[in-house]
Amino acid sequence: MKKLFITLAVIILLAVGCNSSKNTKAPAPKNQTEQPTTNDESNTPEDAILKPLNIQTINFPSSQNFNYFGVAFSVPWGTLTSKKEGQVATKLNFDNGKNVMILKKEEFPDQNLQKFLGNNAQEKQQIIKTLGQDNLNSSFSLAYLIYSLTPERINSLSGAEKESKEALLTIKKISLTSPNNNGKYSVYNFSTPNIKGFQFGEPIGKIKVIEFYKNDGNSFGLFITGSQDEVNFILLSIK
Repeated sequence: MKKLFITLAVIILLAVGCNSSKNTKAPAPKNQTEQPTTNDESNTPEDAILKPLNIQTINFPSSQNFNYFGVAFSVPWGTLTSKKEGQVATKLNFDNGKNVMILKKEEFPDQNLQKFLGNNAQEKQQIIKTLGQDNLNSSFSLAYLIYSLTPERINSLSGAEKESKEALLTIKKISLTSPNNNGKYSVYNFSTPNIKGFQFGEPIGKIKVIEFYKNDGNSFGLFITGSQDEVNFILLSIK
């Protein structure tokens, strides 16, 4: 039982990782349309409800193109004033005070997930019974399961034992570490033609923390200081 609990926890960490978002409220620019904050935010990360993020195309007068870690993307800002490049992360700062940092999280996470499941048939079947085969087909699927769980929903998982349930909610709690200024926790899911992923924090917040997966399965993180429309522009540009 203890071994199964540890195995589940590590598998979930491989898929999800840890995200930290500190969101501060900022007024929406007059020429842009922010998505309103919903009323189903939660006071605890375990209760946070996974909500869809509607990404709409917004035109900006100018943009710049970049490519780091095999991710091509554009930003709707002017002059690049400084950049800090590293082996796993690069941060770009612009003259209007906006910035974006891209983080290389993991190569081939889907393959690593399947390797970690191992060849122990009995243990593997118990994990599949607990989490469901569909949720173990990809790292994104497993992350989606974790972020969509609530204490109420987790009780409905067939075959899930107490330790496994606690592991699932613990990982979600670790991932949603910081509330917004209202003391609420929130997480959104989104998809574009080239990526799918999650946004931590409200669209009205100043800082957005993004976790996304390319169609090849590789996963990345983004920390963006900007409006939701600017974030949407960046997400839609990713190739």
